[in-house]
This record gives sequence, C-alpha cells and structure tokens, in this order.
Amino acid sequence: MVVGIGVISLVELMEKEEKEREMKNRAVIVLSGGMDSTVCSYIAAKKHRDLYFISFDYGQRHRKELVCAEQTVRNLGGKDWKLVTLDFNQWMEAILLGQGDLPKGKVEGIAPTWVPQRNSIFLAIAFSYAEFVNASSVYIGVSQMDYSGYPDCREEFINSIEDSLNLAAGRPNTDRILIEAPLMHIGKDEEVKIGEKLKIPWIDTWTCYAGGEEACGVCPACCLRKEAFEKAGVVDPIVYASTE
Repeated sequence: MVVGIGVISLVELMEKEEKEREMKNRAVIVLSGGMDSTVCSYIAAKKHRDLYFISFDYGQRHRKELVCAEQTVRNLGGKDWKLVTLDFNQWMEAILLGQGDLPKGKVEGIAPTWVPQRNSIFLAIAFSYAEFVNASSVYIGVSQMDYSGYPDCREEFINSIEDSLNLAAGRPNTDRILIEAPLMHIGKDEEVKIGEKLKIPWIDTWTCYAGGEEACGVCPACCLRKEAFEKAGVVDPIVYASTE
C-alpha cells in the first residue's frame, strides 16, 4: 500500500515537472505592431519555443499597426494570434481614438495621447489568455525611459499588476505567471541597436499615431522614433510625410 502511494506520488511529481517545463516553453506576447512590442517579441522568441500573440483593435486611429503585428507573427512563426476587438469609444474620449488633434513634437509630462488604463486592460486579457494556454509569462514592450509620461509604462505598475493578476488567479505564491517587460530600463536608441542584433525588419513596424498611409513624421511617436534611429546610427526604412 505504501509502495502504491509512493508510485502515485512519483507519477504526480513527474506530471507536475512536465507541466512546468511546458509552461516555460510558452509565452503570451502583447503585440501592437510598434517598435517596442516587436523588439519585445523577438526577445521572447529567444527564450520560448511556443509564442502566443495577442493584439487589440480598440478604436485607435493608427490601425495600420495591426498589419505590422500580423506580419511579425508570421516572421516569428507564432503558435497562434488573437486579435481582440474592444471599442474604447463606448466609454471614453481620447486623441488616439480620433477625438482632437495630435500634438506635434516631443511633450513633457503625461502626453495628451494617453489612453486611460489601456495597459491595465490589455494585460488582464493577456493574462487570461496565458492561463488558458498554460504559459509561464506575458510579455509587454513598455519602458519607463522614453515613455511619453504614461503612468502604466512604469516598473512599479508592472510589478503591482503582476501581483494583482496572480492573486486573482489563485497563484499568489506558486505557479505564478510572470509579466515580463524586458525593455523597461532601455532607451529607444538602445532598443534600435538590440533590434539590429536580432535582425528585426523595421519595415514591419509602425509607430505613427496619425492614422495615414505614410508616417506623419511630426507626432510625438514619430519624433521619438526618428531620434532613436538617428542616435543609434541606423537608417529607418519608414517613409515620412514630413521631414521636419
């Protein structure tokens, strides 16, 4: 009888170890199609075998980024890609949702392009997806270096929401799903250099907020991107409508 219990315990232990190994091979990646999330995706691809991508059509004026997101999924041989539709316009107004004019150039403080709780909502859904596919990590390409003042791009926020989501999943201490933000302390010019080492095709990324077929070249996102490529000494393949 004791032997039998021992065998069952061993089988259970082996199954648990196998489950943990499989979890480590799987990651969910929040992919917008922009520079940050694309670099983040390529970093995750170096650490995990099975990549599960999730993108969001939330009513953003720059939906062209989703075309780039889909291409990145193909480039990295993603296991699956979920495109989640959320209509943020149902409960808020924001410049990125098409209300108001985009600012030009870099801005100080919290940028007017801020969309309240966007990353909170995205991460909650991505975490749910990670639970479903039994992934060990959720990746998001946020940085508190060049982040336009967005409060939900800070390390303090990422650590807090990781704790909260694991608590909500009944995983406060064991079998935690990590929220990984590998670019948190990396500036955009360094990000470009990392992307070059990872051989990222920059033509498959989209940064501009304006929503046109060409990047405007003057919105805050375009300005940060142009400055990053210039500092990194790398040619940006994107065509800009304005050369200001």
